[in-house]
Amino acid sequence: MNEKHSVRWEATDRQIRAIALALLRKTPLEHLSVRTICEQAGVNRTTFYLHFQDVYDLFRCIEIDMFKRLIASFPQDTRLLSRASLLQFFRFAKEERAFYTVALRTRGLRPAVPSIHVQEFQLLMEMLLRQYMQREEMPDSAVSYGLCFFQGGFLLTLQRWLDGGCRESEEEMADLVVGCIPDAIRSLIRTAASSPDPIRIPDSVFDPH
Repeated sequence: MNEKHSVRWEATDRQIRAIALALLRKTPLEHLSVRTICEQAGVNRTTFYLHFQDVYDLFRCIEIDMFKRLIASFPQDTRLLSRASLLQFFRFAKEERAFYTVALRTRGLRPAVPSIHVQEFQLLMEMLLRQYMQREEMPDSAVSYGLCFFQGGFLLTLQRWLDGGCRESEEEMADLVVGCIPDAIRSLIRTAASSPDPIRIPDSVFDPH
């Protein structure tokens, strides 16, 4: 693919994603058709399928892009689930409120559409567990259930905050979540914070396929 075609490809890809996200603000993902996206984006169905497998694949790619931007927004030495990381997340979520509102609404479509950042979150937490859990005296089940509890509660908290118009400040939300983190996870965070080695995020996290 020469440079001219590459630029055109990327422009078309961005156009399809932008149109789809705009449509999703009013239309549930399960009711959004490829035909509608193509009509609004000014492309034919053949072009759409050169970029995406279907609307679910399209949304997954949008989510991957958003997650890349979220990770890139963190300072390099930010620790997972620290107050600083949570504060940055709420700032990012408020800035990208339209996307997160749509993404949270599609959570019931699993396994067709993964919950918002859930797969990425699980990968990162598994990395943390592999690196730091050996130093902690706790059963595997306590950590597993603790992560599930925190993950579900965090998503519902985010949804309520967005639905309420983000009345509380990002700082208030970060403090609230830090106070709700289960002891099992809090212990892992304390251990991680004392380690000189930051958690590295594998490229596989960003692979939409």
